[in-house]
Amino acid sequence: NMARAQVAQMFYNLLLNKNVPITVSFSDVAPDAWYAEAVNTLGSLGIVAGIGNGQFAPDRAITRAEFTVIAMRFAELDTSGENIFTDVSENDWFYDAVVYVYNEGMMSGIEADVFSPDGSMTRAMFWTVLARIDGADTSGGLEWYSDAQKWAISEGVSDGTEPNALITREQLATMLWRYAGEPEGNSTLDGFTDSGSVSYWAYDALVWAVENGIVTGMGDGILAPQGTATRAQAATMFMRYMSVVK
Repeated sequence: NMARAQVAQMFYNLLLNKNVPITVSFSDVAPDAWYAEAVNTLGSLGIVAGIGNGQFAPDRAITRAEFTVIAMRFAELDTSGENIFTDVSENDWFYDAVVYVYNEGMMSGIEADVFSPDGSMTRAMFWTVLARIDGADTSGGLEWYSDAQKWAISEGVSDGTEPNALITREQLATMLWRYAGEPEGNSTLDGFTDSGSVSYWAYDALVWAVENGIVTGMGDGILAPQGTATRAQAATMFMRYMSVVK
């Protein structure tokens, strides 16, 4: 997992205006630390916060919940909408992401009041969400996903095959990367012990997704590119993507 200092540096690099009066500092962040400017700047902007007693814990692994909060604060995403789902509570790490994607019209429940956060995400579901983000009408077609499938093919996001197959983490990252215009990354995936299992066509996409915090590791240095994504994970990735492109 990424350390809190690494995440602070990543979001600091995305700041368009770094000329910020420093009003916050932490006792465990040395002035000459490589991440000091990033941490203190984001702290002054209210984007990152300490853990108490004037400390930041820069080397501590960041949790999914912490990352989500930072991403929302950075992008000023509105997650104040109503939660209509009985299987999503405020204590869940994915709560804000689910509220955001639902209220933005990106994702809906599998039933009126059921989101199924641990449920699987298919390729067709992913096409549909991405098409909605693009403003496309996905309400017609022979199958419920037909219009989204056509959109994904026409936009070069996907080849449109296997709509009912579960989407893998590397497929998800690749489709987002293609939709974003295939931006270049500036690093490698060597920090993950399973980087060798990344498909060649997904490598650049995952580099970009990891650099921008859209995709994070599963812990213990594992990226799990071939692993499938749950609906909660997909919702979180969509929200993080929106924080990057906003």
